[in-house]
Amino acid sequence: MTAKVSRLEKKIALNFENKEYYEAHQGYRMLYNRLAAENKWSEQQDKLYTAVLQFIAVNEFLSAFDLAELFVSSLHKAKTPVSDEVLDRLEEIMRRLPAKLPNDSAAKEKCIDKRSTFLSLSIQWSMMVGQKKQERERGNPELHRRFATVFWQENNYYAARRHFMLSENSDAFAAFLIEFQQEEGLQGEFDLFIAQAVLQLFADRRYKFASSLLTKYCKDHPLIHGELPNKFPLLNFLHFLSKAIPTRKLVIFSKLVESYEVVIMRDPRFYGYLDKIGQNYFHLPPKEANGGGHGLLGTLLRGLICNNAANENDHEDDMSDEEDLKCALGEDGYVTASSSVDESNPPSPMPDAKRRKVPTNDDDMELD
Repeated sequence: MTAKVSRLEKKIALNFENKEYYEAHQGYRMLYNRLAAENKWSEQQDKLYTAVLQFIAVNEFLSAFDLAELFVSSLHKAKTPVSDEVLDRLEEIMRRLPAKLPNDSAAKEKCIDKRSTFLSLSIQWSMMVGQKKQERERGNPELHRRFATVFWQENNYYAARRHFMLSENSDAFAAFLIEFQQEEGLQGEFDLFIAQAVLQLFADRRYKFASSLLTKYCKDHPLIHGELPNKFPLLNFLHFLSKAIPTRKLVIFSKLVESYEVVIMRDPRFYGYLDKIGQNYFHLPPKEANGGGHGLLGTLLRGLICNNAANENDHEDDMSDEEDLKCALGEDGYVTASSSVDESNPPSPMPDAKRRKVPTNDDDMELD
């Protein structure tokens, strides 16, 4: 430690003792610049982290926000790799910084989480130093899980869901979704909450995470509490879709969509997810090439997908559509898929007057 840095730290300590918080804040900014000039990034980060907690402790939140953002800036400039220590610090800062300031009065200000800049910068840093392609595109999944947990503990379910979607912890996500559905949804929406998440993840090519999430949710939800397939048509559709995706056979996909058309129509947003799933896994042409309507389902209802799938299957083997589906799902699964949505046991659509908006990731925070 240089003599100048040592003297500056003593001055900052004296400022805090005398409650001269503005001067202390400026002192920490000077300290940041001096340590940066000496490339002492680790020492700089230690002191900034301590400073953030100091200012939070005395309710000097504006100074705390500024220094928290400088802390992440130091991570950027030093290209500090992801570690448990850094993630612990980011989580602690996120947890202790207030989402709102006491003097926020305007309606617009009340709707803005004051931590959003800190959060975005943190995720950008994790993207920059990411080792895997997915991390460079979406940010570190463990960081997303930690931020999701903070939002969950604050009962900010919508923000928590956005970050759980970008995590890789299916157990935590399933537990969260169960509570989210019970607190914010209607009783009859227990299948819609998991369907939204699973279909979005399938559409985003995150097959393993989606399949694991579906299994855990169905096992732990008190209204389901069991293995798949079961008596709930939409859950069965998700289960069979997870079995169909590895086959890459359009005939199986089209038969499933056709069989479960009624439950799929419970939420019009499912159409877009299934279009993307068809493109990603079953070589379906993009939505624009499908001729309008609802893309996948519009094409299906005109019989085009089934015809194409049948033609595709002709040159592969001599099995019928039903035999293909039976082989992919197994005997029990085939019977369930065939009878799950028959006229004697139709799903109950949610009345429009009682339907609540099931959350999606459409309003995700910009991270780049």
